[in-house]
Amino acid sequence: MEQLREAVGGDSEFVAEMIQAYLVDSKTQMAAMTEAVADGDAPTLARAAHSLKSNSTIFGATALTDLCRRVEAAALAGDPVVGAAELPALERERGGVARALERKLASERKGE
Repeated sequence: MEQLREAVGGDSEFVAEMIQAYLVDSKTQMAAMTEAVADGDAPTLARAAHSLKSNSTIFGATALTDLCRRVEAAALAGDPVVGAAELPALERERGGVARALERKLASERKGE
């Protein structure tokens, strides 16, 4: 998180905005992945996994990034079944990242 803050010139307000956007988007991408798996829609699954992977990388969420990478690769190969198997782990990991970012957001708002 400190690297992110440094990259944006120490702008805590911008960091808070990025966190808020991530929290909303990560839920959207998880919903898209869940729907894509249910529909057997590998291209949509790949796009959603790619988006969540890219955004999670910004916050240093390596475990979530790795899970997304696996799902994306399988979906690009036309195999949405891997996505179905990984969805519970993806949601658990996304939830953990979201909770950590919510705590960080609260501390950013307090000026800590």
